[in-house]
Order: sequence, then structure tokens, then C-alpha cells
Amino acid sequence: IKIENDTLKIKAKVIQDWRLFNFKFKTRKVSNIKIYLPKENFNDVFITLTSGNIYLDEFEFEKLSVNATSGNINLANLEVKTDLNIGITSGNIKLKSTNVSNETFIKAVSGRINVDNIKTEKIRVTATSGNIILNNINSSNIYTRATSGNIDILVNGVKEDYRAELNVTSGTIYYDGMKVKSQTFNSNKENLIDVSATSGNIKVKFKD
Repeated sequence: IKIENDTLKIKAKVIQDWRLFNFKFKTRKVSNIKIYLPKENFNDVFITLTSGNIYLDEFEFEKLSVNATSGNINLANLEVKTDLNIGITSGNIKLKSTNVSNETFIKAVSGRINVDNIKTEKIRVTATSGNIILNNINSSNIYTRATSGNIDILVNGVKEDYRAELNVTSGTIYYDGMKVKSQTFNSNKENLIDVSATSGNIKVKFKD
């Protein structure tokens, strides 16, 4: 553990010895690292993890960025005053009961994205391989992209208040319970739902 340029850096490497008959070999042992922080408002926070899980619950940040190469990211009950960035290469992302004053960016290369009960000015969610579930989303600008996977969105709002641009290459679109083709609804509205999938189904519903 060391601090460089106001950055806390932690590296963990645990080796176990194993003996099987007359053969001896070494493997890595999974270790857990817990960091306890005071309940206060933090400025810009950047969390980067190569392999493992990240959990954050009940914190306030000016700006938050969380990235992992392999593992799961679980965030809940957060207050972010500017932007929230979440990215993972291989693993699942869960975001729950969070308020973001400006923009929310979520990206997964391989894994499932599950967002529930979020209030944010703009939300942008992309996945290369995996499903996207956005439940109870309070936002004036919702942007989602999936290359291979389904997109399921429940908007906390009225259908007539949103311009919906829905496109799918191979799959089915359901817009507020109706099966539709790729098209734009309410083209004169400023609030936007922009959803596109290459291979997968799209479902958009409204909770008013």
C-alpha cells in the first residue's frame, strides 16, 4: 500500500503452495481488500480494479469514475453532483437508487448491465455482449446501444413527453406494449429515448 501523487495504490499478491502426490505447484489465492471511508462528501474519485468486485453504498461524490477489467461492480444509494462513469471489460454492473445531477455513462464489453431507480439528466449505456435492463429511469435523455443482447427500459415518465428513436437490425421492438418496426415516435419532442440493437430485442415501457 502506498500513496503517490495523492493517489492510494494497493497491490495484493498471495501465493499458495499445493502438493499432489510428488508434484508441487503454486496458485494464486483470492484476497479481499476492504477500504473504510468516512461518511462525507468526496470530490473527484477514481477507482480502477484489474480483477475483483467493487461495492459502494451510501456515499456522496462530486464526480465518480469506477472501472474494472474483470469482476462485478455494485453501486447503490449514491449522490453524484456532476458525472458518473462506470466501465467494465468482463463482468456485471449493478447501479441502484442513485441521483446524478449531470450525466451517467455506463459501458460493458461482456456482461449484464442492471440499473434501477436512477435520476439523472442524461444516461448513456452501451454493451457489446450482454443484456441491458434499465428500470424506473428518471431522465430527459436516455441513450442505449447493444451489439448482441436485449434492451429492456422502464421510463419514469409519460410516453407523450418523449421522442423515441428505436432501431433494431435483427430482433423485435415492443413500444409501450405494442410490437412495432424500427421508427421514430413523437419527433417534435425534446426529451429523447434513443435505443438501438444489432442483434436482440428492445422493450420500452412507461411508468407515469
